[in-house]
Amino acid sequence: YQYPNNHIFMSLVLSFLLKTFGLKEWLLRMPLLICGMVSICQVYYFGRRLSRSSTVGFFTAFLMAICEKHIFYSTNARGYLVIMVLALIVVTCLLNRLEGHSFKAKKLSNRISRGGAFLGWLGIWLVGTWTVPTFLFFEASVAIFIVGLLLAGNSFPTIKKDYLLLPLASCVAGSIGFYLQYFVLIDSGMLAHASSHAAKTTWPLLFPEIIAEWIKPFELASILLFLFSLMALRKIVQQNQNWAFLLVCVWLGP
Repeated sequence: YQYPNNHIFMSLVLSFLLKTFGLKEWLLRMPLLICGMVSICQVYYFGRRLSRSSTVGFFTAFLMAICEKHIFYSTNARGYLVIMVLALIVVTCLLNRLEGHSFKAKKLSNRISRGGAFLGWLGIWLVGTWTVPTFLFFEASVAIFIVGLLLAGNSFPTIKKDYLLLPLASCVAGSIGFYLQYFVLIDSGMLAHASSHAAKTTWPLLFPEIIAEWIKPFELASILLFLFSLMALRKIVQQNQNWAFLLVCVWLGP
C-alpha cells in the first residue's frame, strides 16, 4: 500500500488498530475524531494567545467546530486532520521560540534537550509528509519564514536568532527525509502514477486558488470573512510583526 496519495501513515495506524482489535467501523474513525477534537482545542489556545482574549479564542474554536470540511474530515479515515494538528503544533512552537522559550528538560543537559527538540521537529516533518506529501509546502513556508527573519538582521532585535536555527535545520533534514520517502523507498512508477492524478495549477492562478479554497467552507459569507481576516491581520501587524509574518507564510504556503 505504497501509493503516495493513500495517506501512508494513516494506513499504518489503521492497519495496526484493525489487526489488533478487529474490523470495527468506529475504530477506523476514532483516530481522526480525536484529531478533530484536539485541533479545536488548539485553535482556541492559538486564537486566545494571538489576541490575548478568551472570547476571540472561543469564537475561533467555534468557527472551526461548525466548519463543514472539518466535520467531514473528523469522521472519515483520511489523514488531513493529522497534518492540521501537526501544523498547529509547529506554529505554537514557533511562537514560543519567537518569545524566547525553547524546549528544556529540567534533568537533562542543554545538548540532550536540543537533540530531543530537533528529533521532535524532524518527527513532525516526516510524519506530516508521510501522511500527505503536500505537507512539504507547509514545511517550506516555515523555512521561508525563518530565513526571512534571519536575513532581516537587526530589524527584529527582540528575537533570539539562535532559537530559530534548530527548526531551520530540522526543515533541511525533513526535506532530505522527504526525498528518501518518495524517491527511494517508494517505487518511481508509483510516484509517477500518483503525480499524474494530483491537482495541477499555474503560478498566476496559485494564490487566487489558495484564497478560494481557504474561504470555501464559508461561501455564503466569503467576502465578509476575507475582510474580517484582513482586519485581524492588520491588528496583529500592529501588535507583533513577527507573528503577522508567520501567519502570512503559513497561510499562503500550503
